Amino acid sequence: LVKPQTEKLLDTLKKVRELFPFTVTFNGAVIEAEKFADAFAVETPAGKAYWRETNAYESIRIEAAWEYRRIYSESFRKALRDAANEHSQATLARALYERGALRWFINPECGARPKLPDRSDLIAGESLQAAARMIVNTLTDQALAQFKAITAHWPDRLPTRNHSHNNGVWSEVPTALRVLSAAAVQCLGWRECIADDMTTGRAWDEDGIRVEYDDHLTVYDKNALVTDDVWLAETLNNLFDAREIAQRSLAVLTKDNKSRPALEAAFKALAPFNGVACFDEHAEGTPVVKITGLRVKHAPKEEYKSPDPFIALAERITFNGLELPFLLGDTGNEDKSVLIIAGSAEDAVRLLKSDDLGGRLLWHCVMAQEHRSSLWDADWAVHNDEVDEAQVLKDLVLEVTENFGDKKTLKARQTHAQLSDVLTRIQDASLRIPSKCKSGDAAVNQSLRRARKEIALAQKLTRKAMTRVAKNRATR
Repeated sequence: LVKPQTEKLLDTLKKVRELFPFTVTFNGAVIEAEKFADAFAVETPAGKAYWRETNAYESIRIEAAWEYRRIYSESFRKALRDAANEHSQATLARALYERGALRWFINPECGARPKLPDRSDLIAGESLQAAARMIVNTLTDQALAQFKAITAHWPDRLPTRNHSHNNGVWSEVPTALRVLSAAAVQCLGWRECIADDMTTGRAWDEDGIRVEYDDHLTVYDKNALVTDDVWLAETLNNLFDAREIAQRSLAVLTKDNKSRPALEAAFKALAPFNGVACFDEHAEGTPVVKITGLRVKHAPKEEYKSPDPFIALAERITFNGLELPFLLGDTGNEDKSVLIIAGSAEDAVRLLKSDDLGGRLLWHCVMAQEHRSSLWDADWAVHNDEVDEAQVLKDLVLEVTENFGDKKTLKARQTHAQLSDVLTRIQDASLRIPSKCKSGDAAVNQSLRRARKEIALAQKLTRKAMTRVAKNRATR
């Protein structure tokens, strides 16, 4: 045998040897059996079944064995999938099917049979479906019983910020079962609360700039509010996450830290938002969000209608006894405002500039802009893989002030924005001027020094003008 054929035959023998009870030698070497490292081994009237966490690189996960022959059966896979979907604990049953590898040694008495003559599949029918139900039911019951024992002392709310298995009680789950953790706790009464982590916005280049959130927030809570409003859930969960971050930051700051007072004030404002929400499109009886004094600036009616501004204001936004500082809207709606902020125009500006929530709201508008047209159209992209957050903030502040603020404040902010643009251009120009001419020409070097001096003076005067505008606006 040539070497490639020998290696292929050896691999085949190793796989076959796993199912046969006798010794196999190849080129004088004993072929050891490859073991199916199962997490669950169950005995059913349909035969023995073994389950383990799947390897991401495995192309074949489901197999049956008939008279020591492997059968990669599409009919068996379909029967298992149907049995998982029909199970009373479908979340866990589906996780077992989707996230695991399964080997079934068929008991001929169950009625399941391979197709003849090549035995490449099993015969679809009631016998196979009944066998699949037995296997799924037994595996699900065993997994649920094991997780029930593991989670007996777990709190009503599990550690937040992605259920890392190095985080708190999650680490108690055996490695072989961790792919089932999220599904199992939902079957045991914890509600899964998911929201985009709006602090992780990022951009990348794919025939133009594209944006997405790099992560999501996941909290499992037995007492979570269930709502059929996905954007209410996003709002409440992001407020909860901001509260958690502020609380953790306070825990590590010393009492004399200069940033502590501002952080304490932020945490005080976020303190009421200590609950999370679970989105369920079939939920009923959810309390309704009440918006009073809504102010929306509609786009002018033209032949080609442009979308409404990103932000609308309201006097109050209340939900279930809570005063919400804002309410997120559908970023996929290309015509309407995507963010309602409670309060005046200046309240909205302060919120947009805040450290705890401002960045989340900016990225919410960035996502909406991508749906509307592109970030380039709004001058919100600096490179194909970068969003200019400073420009986004500047534009949103001007939008709110123009639509809902007074004219003097708008003029001051427009002037401040223009001066800021001038300063940016001056700084860019200064970077292009070398500090010294390589030729050593004294006259050229003298001209360069004068130019750099003039640019430095222009920067100084522009900064002073910006400070003056800001002070005048603050004293009015």
